[in-house]
Amino acid sequence: MRTRILIVEDEADMRRAFHLLLSRTELEVVGEAADGREALRVAAEVRPDVVVTDLWMARLNGWDAIRLLREARPETRAVAVSALDGAFAVYRALEAGAAGFVSKYSMPTELAAGLEAVARGGSFFCSRIGGEPLRQAHAWQQDPASAPKDPLTLPERLVLQLWVEDYSVGDSAKNLGKSVKTVESHRAHIMRKLGMRDRRELWRYAVERHIARPRDLEWEIVMGGW
Repeated sequence: MRTRILIVEDEADMRRAFHLLLSRTELEVVGEAADGREALRVAAEVRPDVVVTDLWMARLNGWDAIRLLREARPETRAVAVSALDGAFAVYRALEAGAAGFVSKYSMPTELAAGLEAVARGGSFFCSRIGGEPLRQAHAWQQDPASAPKDPLTLPERLVLQLWVEDYSVGDSAKNLGKSVKTVESHRAHIMRKLGMRDRRELWRYAVERHIARPRDLEWEIVMGGW
């Protein structure tokens, strides 16, 4: 049987590029989604063998989407594909349960090979991140105390992303399938844990930790760091 692939990517042109590339292989694209939250719904319907997902997406970023997909369907494997390919991005993908990571700067030459390796039960990391970024990510995995700290729980991260993307408490509750009271409680916990009162501080924190995607003027926050 052909390996069933779900493409998760917020840019339509990139989704088309994935389709074109994978049409030349034995891999079968069975679905696509424009963000992590849509990916959860589509994955439940099409039951893919491998999810190939971008990481910086609105509503639900790719890292947390991988974690939730893996919790719902442990048999489905995930490959992260991103222009953000530093050690912290790789570390977060590994912690979420990704079996592979391909830099968008390494496409299209390494994506198909990576998906095929992961579909066979292996792992794959493209040549661009296979050196220092992967070494550092593994070092953080082996010594979590040395890794960049994130005091937020997964539910709190989900609330924070919607919050800094300007979703109201009510809309956040609807997106998450939670009560307004629960969202308000998470917001209060976030503020207390991070010791922040200013919305700009929250946004910067979310961008630096790859929880939310930066706006164009804030791109420099992350491009020289993790």
